[in-house]
Amino acid sequence: MVSLEDFGIKHKPNEKMYKNLMKFSHYLADHVFKDSLELYGKENLEEDYYQMFLCNHLFYTDPPLAQVAIALTSGNDKPIPAPAYKAYIHHKTLGPLMAKLFSYPIYGKEDGDEKKEKSLEYSVESFLQQERILIFPEGRISHDGLLGQGKFGSAEIAWRAYHKIQSDPELSKKKKGMKMIPMGISYYPIAGVPLKDLKMMTVRFGKSIDVEKELISKYYSLKPEPEVKEDLKKNLQIILMNNVMKEIGNLTTVNLEELASTVLYHLAGKDCCIIKKEDFTSLLDKMVVSLNKTGLNLLEHFKDDKAKQEAYGLFLKRCKKRNIIKKKKSRLFLNLEYIFSQPDFKEVRNKNMILYNKNLLKHLPVFENTIDDMFKNLSS
Repeated sequence: MVSLEDFGIKHKPNEKMYKNLMKFSHYLADHVFKDSLELYGKENLEEDYYQMFLCNHLFYTDPPLAQVAIALTSGNDKPIPAPAYKAYIHHKTLGPLMAKLFSYPIYGKEDGDEKKEKSLEYSVESFLQQERILIFPEGRISHDGLLGQGKFGSAEIAWRAYHKIQSDPELSKKKKGMKMIPMGISYYPIAGVPLKDLKMMTVRFGKSIDVEKELISKYYSLKPEPEVKEDLKKNLQIILMNNVMKEIGNLTTVNLEELASTVLYHLAGKDCCIIKKEDFTSLLDKMVVSLNKTGLNLLEHFKDDKAKQEAYGLFLKRCKKRNIIKKKKSRLFLNLEYIFSQPDFKEVRNKNMILYNKNLLKHLPVFENTIDDMFKNLSS
């Protein structure tokens, strides 16, 4: 058995502390954030399976938000182990709290094979003990808004856990099998704004993916020769994680700021630096009508005229504050230099709101195609 002490961590997971924190979180969700937290997809949480929750990662608030969302949606406050960035777990102040709340460090190749192996084994043991686990498969926060690739470490944990279940009758009796459950977190107006400016946090649970069907059975049905076994397993794990990330991406909730940012980017590409405010508003209205027909997950303000106007007003206010748009009478002057600036990866969210918002939707071909078609029609 691998323990946290093997990673140089003295503090142990504390179930009582975890459950008390979940109770407090329930109170916050019911009273403080009751109008700014939306949860969807309860029907996809299959409690009679071992559950591997795989979530996108936009900001530092994602881990507690995901934990609370799972507890609230499932009605189950059992602790959820979660691998975390090693520097945080070993932090003098933050580390002890995270360890007590069932977080633990995850190590990679750069840390040596022994540490990597132990962290994988600890992941499997924690997962099977608690019967669920929360992982952010991108392995990092997306500072530029782009949805990253899913690292196949998640699939490796699933692989090892599955075989451990098969070899242990007690574990096999507990659940029917193992499911990966995609999760999508979206923020409005944007990840990282102060709490007082946060209008909505949306968490969606997607349709579960059966590990046996999508990974294990495919591997054994091919009856690989010994010399290609490891390569075949790795390739199947990569394919599985690509499918998982696609499902996570499809859970994105689109808001009006992201739409308006994309429209501004298109206008800037046409060297449009001045536009009538009423024309811009009319253009957004047409886009909203088109998007409502696509089946994309849209924030409620798309369907409510009053809420839409408030969202539009907030967007213009933020644009004015960032010197993206200057408003003079009935015209909007666009800062093309800002719109096309390309900050470093870690600075995009704070340095270029337009590019960040646009990147948040780049993995949605339906959204991209809808906007492109609208602009083609306008040009003709």
